[in-house]
Amino acid sequence: MVCEKQLDSQHNRNCTNPAFGGDSSHDNAKTPSSKTGLNSQPIVEESSSWNLTVKVDWFQGTMQPFPTTRLEALIRFVEKFTKDKFVVHAGKGQFKGKAWANHAVSAKGVRIWYNLVGENGDKLGHGLISFPGSALANLPAGKVRKLVRCLKTKFGMKVTRVDTAIDDYSKRITYDLVSAAIEAGHYSGFQTGKSLKNFGDELGGWTICLGSPKSDRMLVIYDKNAESAIKGAKQGEINANRLELRLRDELADRAVEDWLEIREQFSAQYLAGLVVGAVDFVEKNGQKNSNRWKRLDWWQQFKDAVGFAIRHSVQRVTPNLKKAKRWINHQVACMLAAIKEVVGESDFAKWLSKEIENAPKRFNQSHHARIIQWMYEHEESLASG
Repeated sequence: MVCEKQLDSQHNRNCTNPAFGGDSSHDNAKTPSSKTGLNSQPIVEESSSWNLTVKVDWFQGTMQPFPTTRLEALIRFVEKFTKDKFVVHAGKGQFKGKAWANHAVSAKGVRIWYNLVGENGDKLGHGLISFPGSALANLPAGKVRKLVRCLKTKFGMKVTRVDTAIDDYSKRITYDLVSAAIEAGHYSGFQTGKSLKNFGDELGGWTICLGSPKSDRMLVIYDKNAESAIKGAKQGEINANRLELRLRDELADRAVEDWLEIREQFSAQYLAGLVVGAVDFVEKNGQKNSNRWKRLDWWQQFKDAVGFAIRHSVQRVTPNLKKAKRWINHQVACMLAAIKEVVGESDFAKWLSKEIENAPKRFNQSHHARIIQWMYEHEESLASG
């Protein structure tokens, strides 16, 4: 993990030693007066010229194994924890990254997709649970953290997506500033993106995506006021420009693991730091050494206001399905054929079947990550013919 601290005097007073450790008792931090929901936390002093809040806006994760008993326990836990109610659609499959045999949905929008043991080729069963922003909005920030921790420790959830969002009510991060920096090439931390201005003449909304939707890290900056109105919410309900970081797969799980390790009093700064550390806006002036780049004034002021910047990096599961097949063809197939010649076809088939059947008992997190990745690739290949 790369952890860069940009602390101004305000942050030094509030967060002088962001040490890692256990939770404090401050689960219900002061919430902002704006209509952002309990999950939002302020990240600057009231006297600041910035008006910023931060929250977890989405998270989802997978669980394996997934027998009926785990499904039942998971539903009971979420219903009690969030005061929600699920409707289970057993036998009614859906596609969510892969084919699922069943799904369940709660009144607040929490969704569970699952294969019980033996369904859709899942020998041990497999589940995916998703909490959108609407399901988290009425939970205090500290309780959201407890929810994620319980899902990881009690149910073995591996986080596959987490969105953290800063709402800039001062609207100092604007479309013009960001788009001008991109046009001039004054950026770092992403290679591709897209922008859209005006959802409609009356709303005047805009969106800028920094990074690819297929990547494991993408920052989306947009007019939250206009976006809310399009979805049917009252215009002005969240009258802010939002910076929303979307992390996936190993990167998401790593970020959440570190978030759960820090003390509760530093939770808001950590979540905001993930957003700020995702990209940078700099003048490179032909310099290849990033230490010589000068940060654009408006972005430096934003980073100073937040006071904390974090950019995670993880060792990726590099082999994709095609590469794995090629490796087996080049490195393993000949060896297996030689063994078959020695022991005979019947004994070879029995031995190979037994070894493959016992192998899942030795699976670790890396193997499960590869399975998920390869499932996506396989489904995409089938869809494309």
